[in-house]
Amino acid sequence: MSEPVQEQEKLAEPESVVSFDAMALRSELQFAIKELGFTTPTKVQAALIPQLLEKRKDCLALAATGTGKTAAFGLPLLNALSAGKVKHPEALIVCPTRELCNQIAVDLRSYAKGMKDVRVLAVYGGADIQFQILELYRGVSILVATPGRLLDLLDRGAAKLDAVRCLVLDEADEMLQMGFKEELDAIVDAVPEKARTWMFSATMDKQTKQVADKLLTNPIVVNTITKTEAPQIYHQCIVFKKHADRAKELDKLLKKPEFFGLVFLRTRDGVRNLSMRYKAGDVASLRGDMPQKERDKVMRAFRKHEFKALLATDIAARGIDIDDITHVIHYDMPDDAEAYTHRSGRTARAGKAGTSILFALEEELPKVYRLAKQLKVFIKIKKM
Repeated sequence: MSEPVQEQEKLAEPESVVSFDAMALRSELQFAIKELGFTTPTKVQAALIPQLLEKRKDCLALAATGTGKTAAFGLPLLNALSAGKVKHPEALIVCPTRELCNQIAVDLRSYAKGMKDVRVLAVYGGADIQFQILELYRGVSILVATPGRLLDLLDRGAAKLDAVRCLVLDEADEMLQMGFKEELDAIVDAVPEKARTWMFSATMDKQTKQVADKLLTNPIVVNTITKTEAPQIYHQCIVFKKHADRAKELDKLLKKPEFFGLVFLRTRDGVRNLSMRYKAGDVASLRGDMPQKERDKVMRAFRKHEFKALLATDIAARGIDIDDITHVIHYDMPDDAEAYTHRSGRTARAGKAGTSILFALEEELPKVYRLAKQLKVFIKIKKM
């Protein structure tokens, strides 16, 4: 076992930016990323891809969502795949949510479209498990999974991890916060001991550090999160005399040409009721009780800007990773600072600025002030 991983502020940062052309990627991948419009690598891509291509080592990367993480681990994974068809996955990616699981699989398929016989499969709860079992039987090169569904497939004998040469834990801190520690331990035990482990996290709290120390042996360590690169979020609170006024304010925001936002509500019923106010095409909703096919359809449409706002509960919106969200609206007050941070983090991604707006009543102002003090952010108050 290696020495304990260093604290977050001491982790090494990439020294220079290397072009994609200079990276030792196979020609099919080079062609695909050029077609996708990739030009200059992001910081995490420049720091990791050359090292992961050259060194068969474990890895710990501190990187925020929306910084190009999927390509940072996905391109080296694809580059290392065996030629020809395979029966069982050679790489396993575990992530916290269905939405992120789907998105990673879509991205990997776009990178690998010129690679013959490469199959990427996403498995997650809420989708037809029999279909997933059939797809696994057909053979999979890279398996992308949420922890619960993966363990279900392992218990059924449908997923075989004997051939896995690299395990990627994406958004590891998020999975641990969601209570997946035991599931992750079971997954690690099911992967061959000689497999490399690449761990990606946005934070290095005590629990995440303990897991990294346990799993990683002499890892490549890269930190691409710096104070100067903190998200550029403009925080605002609009104070109303009564709850009914919130909908009128949301109507005004929706009329802004530049608005493309996420609207957070506390309950499924709240999402359902507010969505009835709008005609189809203006807004859509995402709830935990929706069938997976419907959820996927909504997310595809949202990414294409087919509507201006997505109404969602906190649970339903976990893992949403869309670079150009301009506004996050807290239609209902978040339960705590962690929820506010998670919600607000859906905007100001990939170097862009964004706006986070709290809707609050007069009596909720003390909570807003405590929130601002706890998070050390300035929240501009606007009374209606």
